[in-house]
Amino acid sequence: MLKLIMLILGRFIKFTLLFIFVILIASCLKYQKQIPEARDGVIDLSKFDFEKMGFTSLSGEYEFYWQEIIFPQEFETKEKLSPEFIYLPSVWNNKPYKGKTLKGPGYATFRLKLILNSSTNSLAMYIKNFATSYRLYLNGILIATNGIVS
Repeated sequence: MLKLIMLILGRFIKFTLLFIFVILIASCLKYQKQIPEARDGVIDLSKFDFEKMGFTSLSGEYEFYWQEIIFPQEFETKEKLSPEFIYLPSVWNNKPYKGKTLKGPGYATFRLKLILNSSTNSLAMYIKNFATSYRLYLNGILIATNGIVS
């Protein structure tokens, strides 16, 4: 009789643990964060709920202009800008570019267009510390710099 009780109890414990595990996995999948990613230099955040989801990364394909420094107003006036695209965050070392392989030294302009919904109020941007010079513009306004871009 004791063996039968132990067998039933063991199966009950196994079933209970399996049930809890399945519930945990299902709840994790249900609330998994849908992270938008940039494609062809554009990231669509119009359906991203910052109130519920908090922050998001701006990773993905950025417009990439190797050995060019392009200011925001020039995107409106320059003719025939033909960007390449590079996935960020990453480094350009050993990336193929117009039939050659990029090395470490150099400079470039990166551009990303953000699509936000009209009800988006104030947003903030966190910039990780990295050892390079840059100028960061938002809607044509210089909002951050590091070093001297030349």
